[in-house]
Parts: sequence; structure tokens; C-alpha cells
Amino acid sequence: LKVLALDWSASRGAVRVGPEARADSIEIEAKARAGGHLPVGKADPGSDALLIATSGTTGSPKLVRLSHFAIRYNMAAHLESLGLVHPYVAVQALGANYSYGLITSFLATLWAGGTVVVPRFLDRRHVLEAVIGGAAKVCLGTPALFRMLLERSSAADLEALARLEIIGIGGDRCPAHLRRAIAQALPRARCFVTYGLTEAGPRVSTLRPEEFLVKDESVGLPLRGVELEVRDSDNRRCPPGEVGNLFVRTPSLMTGYLVAAGSDPPPDPGPGSWYDTGDLAALDAGGYLWLHGRPDRQTKFRGRRFNPAVVERCLESHPAVVSAQVAVDPAADRLVATARGRPGADGGLSQDLLAHCRRNLPNALVPAGVECVADDGFYFKRRRVSMGE
Repeated sequence: LKVLALDWSASRGAVRVGPEARADSIEIEAKARAGGHLPVGKADPGSDALLIATSGTTGSPKLVRLSHFAIRYNMAAHLESLGLVHPYVAVQALGANYSYGLITSFLATLWAGGTVVVPRFLDRRHVLEAVIGGAAKVCLGTPALFRMLLERSSAADLEALARLEIIGIGGDRCPAHLRRAIAQALPRARCFVTYGLTEAGPRVSTLRPEEFLVKDESVGLPLRGVELEVRDSDNRRCPPGEVGNLFVRTPSLMTGYLVAAGSDPPPDPGPGSWYDTGDLAALDAGGYLWLHGRPDRQTKFRGRRFNPAVVERCLESHPAVVSAQVAVDPAADRLVATARGRPGADGGLSQDLLAHCRRNLPNALVPAGVECVADDGFYFKRRRVSMGE
């Protein structure tokens, strides 16, 4: 890799820019601002520190503006929620092109005075090598990553993973059967479930290891200083257990959006604003957060509105299913489902899944049929990422 070095020299009032070897470098004179201040110095905590695309961005990019204060606050609350009060060694098993991987895993580790071990590639073999070679004790990853690590690992590989002391699972839904598989394979690890969104800086809530298997679909309690509300379509607060739109108020809320030229960004949130996450959720009597999909996936079926995520969650609760996708076939007035099965699933899986749906869903939401296909890779938020090898 070619490395570009930028060195600031206060005595010369210049920035030296050049390759790492310093050969052929050039100096750029620092131009003073109107007030006479040099352009390099201590940043305003409220000024933008980072522009990063939301993980759900489609079409024209929409960048989230996060301030220095927001990032620092969120990192501190995140580390506190995981009990990481001393420097530690973490394996970077997440891409750094989105907020969970960049802020929560990479920057937070460095900010705590810890060490980041970066695998050469984000696949099973290289992640395992990084855990062993770097003596990593902490790993944050997606449910898809941990499923890949567990299902394709030998006994020796699992012994290497057993060196991890803290595991954080976030970025996507972690079903109950995967939580049980992780707890069984890595019994000495403290497993946390996390939830967040880029606009919140990004971390919002954490489920503690003591509740990892007890509250097996919850994403935990809000971080320090974070407030959550679930509201109905009339913007009224929902009672405990009722599903509605999730709003968050946090000190680490974004400054606003930066959008492509020619587009008008939404209004910037003011200090102390409530932000509509776009997620459907419920809060139980103890304040624990339970997610129920996205309202923008709601659709009409047989005259009623429903969310395909309800059926997908039912299918994914079957231990032989990796992931599922459900859609409405309007021409035939029926639900169609596709399930990616685990290696070794037998030919009767389709009928097993239909029976599973009949036991756990209203009759109107049972698919007309379930097409079972082989699990052919590593999926994140229903998008295929890699083969994992």
C-alpha cells in the first residue's frame, strides 16, 4: 500500500505532504484565517468530525454528520456498557466503512488505549489467525459473521475462538437459536447484544450477558444518557409491550445530513431532539427494547396491512434456517417465501417449515409454500456479502 504522510509543523506554519519515505515530499503553506488563527488546531466539540453513509443508504448517498462530542460521548457510553474500563486487544472483524465497524469497534478501541488487530481479509481463516496471533480478547461482529465462524470451524478453531472474553453482536437481528449456538460453542465468553443506528452516533442499547439467553429477542436497555420512546401513529406514547415507531433522544445525536447536490436535506435536529429511527419496536415494563422490523416494509395483503418481517422471523426461528425472505404475490393473492437452509438440511425442510409456520402464525400469514435453497454465502441485512472463505 502507498502511504501518504501529512506532517504539521507549527514553527514553519506548513504541512509537509509526501510518501512515507519522505522522498519527493512537498510543503504547503498554511493560510491564516481572517482572525489570524491557523487552520490546524483544537476543534470545536460541536463541529462535524465525520461524514459517513448510513448502512441503509440506497440510490443517492445520504451522509450523516457526527460531531467530535457525539463520537466521544457514544464511545464512552459504549465502552461503559461492555465493562471495558481498561485497555484491551480487539480483532477488527467488521468493515470500517460504516459506523458500527468504524466507531464502535475501531475508534473506540484506540480511544480506550487498546490495540486493534486487523485481519488481512474478513473471512473465517484470517479472522481466526488474527484472534490467535494478536491474542485478541474482544470481538464485535454481526450475527452473520459469528454464524460463519461457528458453522465452518473445526474443534481446534473453536478452541482458538474460546480465547475471546467479550463478544458483541450487533448490526442485524440475532435470533434465539444463534444465541444458543454461540453460548454453547463459547461458554466462557461474555456475550452482549447491541443495537444502534448511524444517526445516533451509533450505539443506542446493550443487552447484558446475564440476559443473553433469557431475553432471547431483546436488544437490551438504553445506554447512559439515552432515552427511548415507542409511539403510535398519532404520536402518542405506547403502553409497555405495544408495537409502535421507535424514537431515540441521545447526547450523541447527529448534527444533520449531507445530501447530493440538487437535493434538499431534512432539517437538522436541534439539541435534545427526538429522532424517529424508522424501526418498529416495543418497550417492556422493565424498559427493555424489542425490535419488530421496519414500517417501510409494511404492505397490503388480503385487505390488511402487515409486515413480511413477522413471517421471516418465524421462519428464521427454525434451527435449520439461516435466513428467509417473504413477499406478496399480488397476481395469485398469496405469500411466497424463500428460506436459505443450513448445510445438511434434508429434502423435507419445506414441509417442516410450513408446519412450523402453522404452529406459530395466524392462518392468514402462513405462506402458500416455502422454497428452500442452499445457503450460498455470508449475508448481512439480507444482502449477500461474500462466501466467507
